[in-house]
Amino acid sequence: MSIDAADPAPDVDVVPWRPELTETIYSLLYRDDLGHDRLIAELEDLARNEGPVVYSELLYLLSHLRFEEEEAERQWHGVIRHR
Repeated sequence: MSIDAADPAPDVDVVPWRPELTETIYSLLYRDDLGHDRLIAELEDLARNEGPVVYSELLYLLSHLRFEEEEAERQWHGVIRHR
């Protein structure tokens, strides 16, 4: 397979950025009235409705590292197992 210089990552699916989803996650993270368990439940509900992109955006907001959706979901569940 040849790689076109104009397309540096042809095998990587790029999910369009959804600012409204990022804002929703951000607002959940900074709510004062949510405890840890409720925050996790709210994020899981959001992921059920919006898909695994939630985990990718969540980890990006927390770490500034970009993960593919499935890997981000695995990483997030690893984080909450060790809290």
